[in-house]
Amino acid sequence: MDSCSARDGTGMSARKERIMVSCVTFETAKVVEPVKHYDATKVHLIYYVKDESNPAYSVYSEFVQEVKRQLIDDVGLSEDSIITHRLPVYSFKHMMREVYRILKGEKERYGASGDIFVNVSSGTSEYTAAATIASMMVADVTPFTVSTKDFLIPSERIRDIYYDNGVPVGMSKNVYSPLALQKYPMEAPPEDLVKALKVFHDRAAAGKPISHVWMIRALIEQGIWREGGEAQIPDGGVRKITVSQSMKMYYIRHYLNKWCERGWMEKEGVKHGLTDAGKNIVEMFSPSDLTDHPA
Repeated sequence: MDSCSARDGTGMSARKERIMVSCVTFETAKVVEPVKHYDATKVHLIYYVKDESNPAYSVYSEFVQEVKRQLIDDVGLSEDSIITHRLPVYSFKHMMREVYRILKGEKERYGASGDIFVNVSSGTSEYTAAATIASMMVADVTPFTVSTKDFLIPSERIRDIYYDNGVPVGMSKNVYSPLALQKYPMEAPPEDLVKALKVFHDRAAAGKPISHVWMIRALIEQGIWREGGEAQIPDGGVRKITVSQSMKMYYIRHYLNKWCERGWMEKEGVKHGLTDAGKNIVEMFSPSDLTDHPA
């Protein structure tokens, strides 16, 4: 039997707690809207104000205070459910330590009864890098991105803000020396599983049969099938390939179950379909020269 679970139609588990981690610098919508989208019940806000008693730095605290106001007044969260962390958001080491500490602590606190989401689009680039890496280190954490739909600064004002004496400069006029990041081992998805998944994806998208028999024939045709060595295509073409019961069992164990275990595929009724994660795997990691033949 395959190990795919059926889709429940909600796109979200029925767990009690939904925790979100975000960084606040000069954004509000990028922090607040995801809280609404995921219906978060608890939010960690990482921010930095060098001296909160100094009016010169008030602009930094005003952003985090506005985010908190919106979360309370517009979203309906209680003040106790919003936890703030005042740390140097431009330090990768500080961000790595704090985000990992938050994720590990929340995972230990709620276990399977909590969903954890990490906003990697809000805040500084140092936070984004640390949050992305930390999310991969703690099981069942969902990192997500947020794209801007409407910009506050109109295109006709870009030159006024990001140019200096008519020369493009950007937000940073000068920078510190680069700081190399610590490497954390992270394995790429197995190439044979990705190649086979692309074949499934392309056949489904083209309306071609994706039954075990036809998938096995397609994998043999693509040179991906490896059970008992490389299979040979008979003179009559792939349609003449005889698919045995042992081949079907190998397809289920080696491909279907592993796709499901990795969250790349799920059942849609009695059929299988790629999840959003599976579609992303195909888009990001499949070889560009792999194409499905008209079998």
